[in-house]
Amino acid sequence: MRLTSKTLLWLIALAMYLYPSAGFGHSSRKCSKPACDLNAIGHRRLFKAGVNWYSYEKEMGEKLSVALEHQAEIVKDDQVTAYLTRMAQHIAENSDADTPVTVHILRLTGVTTFTLPGGHVYLTTRLLLQLQTEADLATILARDVAHVALHSFAREQARASLLAMSDVALAQVRPDANSLSTPGMVAGFEDLKFQREDERAADYFGVQYFYKAGYDPECFLKAIRRLWQPAPAKPQLAALSPFPPLTERLKTLQKEIDDFLPKRPAAVVSTPQFDQFIQRLQQIDPPQDASQPDAPPKLIRHDAAADQ
Repeated sequence: MRLTSKTLLWLIALAMYLYPSAGFGHSSRKCSKPACDLNAIGHRRLFKAGVNWYSYEKEMGEKLSVALEHQAEIVKDDQVTAYLTRMAQHIAENSDADTPVTVHILRLTGVTTFTLPGGHVYLTTRLLLQLQTEADLATILARDVAHVALHSFAREQARASLLAMSDVALAQVRPDANSLSTPGMVAGFEDLKFQREDERAADYFGVQYFYKAGYDPECFLKAIRRLWQPAPAKPQLAALSPFPPLTERLKTLQKEIDDFLPKRPAAVVSTPQFDQFIQRLQQIDPPQDASQPDAPPKLIRHDAAADQ
């Protein structure tokens, strides 16, 4: 059956409806409660879906997690695991996550963190060994927990299906469309835009969880600036990054901190437990030669992680 222009518009509108946390993190827009209400954290539902979505995520997460762990080595050390689990649970308890969060450490050379459906968070040893303070670790975990709370995987799956359908519809409605409108191009450009909105939302809610967990929000800014600094050798790749430009992220986060996160006399920056955690991790996976620095961390998209 040939799809009409009306059907195409409906598909695009539905995809936009699934745009994660639209408007959050934009300095040009005023925040509406409860998005910026710290007292509402834990009572906000950031993703509205039926029971089927959550059961699907749990089942899919278990399958992807098992498949990934068959291909990559998981660090299993009681001291390291206990500390990281406490940290993740502390962040999750001060978040909107409605799914239990489980953290895993992969012994990989990539400087990477990503989440899988069902609350599975993965960090690599090389990423952890680049962290300087407990606040750095809390920043990473707060953003990952935000992705769990936002159910980014479910959103991406729904959007991918809808955008693919709209691409096919466009090809049928406009068979004479130019090369920029060929099947796959529309979905590709729209998906990148949606991915960046995912990351804006993770920043927006992540810094709130970070603050509520007792950390200095200025440390969140410092961690974003240092850990997500784009590689100078490949500036052209920034246009294809799933993350918004760094200057935009920092400006938006600073405004959120100034507007919604009250000043307080003391906040956590680091702890002796973090130092012990890093020392133990260095024994398990000795750091690389300092002359061979790792690349800045990158987020593996959920579909990319699933393909590993």
